[in-house]
Amino acid sequence: MRQEVADTIQDAHHDLATARDMVAAGRWKWAVFCARHAVEKMLKCGYPLLLNERWPHTHNLVAMANECFPDMPDDVLEAVQRLGPFHASTRYANAAGGPPFRVFGKANAEEAVAWATQAMQWLGERLRSTS
Repeated sequence: MRQEVADTIQDAHHDLATARDMVAAGRWKWAVFCARHAVEKMLKCGYPLLLNERWPHTHNLVAMANECFPDMPDDVLEAVQRLGPFHASTRYANAAGGPPFRVFGKANAEEAVAWATQAMQWLGERLRSTS
């Protein structure tokens, strides 16, 4: 496995741990953001590792999942789909319908971490099996 890919996988796990820390701290929007970002990093690892292509310049989780991981189980794909819309809404008030720190609550954060955990487990196994 290329060092860049291994580093990105390690960083994605750090992001997921940060998401869990943000849940514990009551920083809901940051938990959601970090959970989604962790999955994005794992999905992007599929390009150099599985497709032998450059890292993509996209944030579309579903497109990356479909392109790199067409064998992704439906329940994992659903978790990825649920995380997709949080790219902009955790960062911009006009995308969230108000200040993101007020829009996202504990339930949103806990769900996002659960979805990310599910996706990361499957993606991690899949990426390790191909390296």
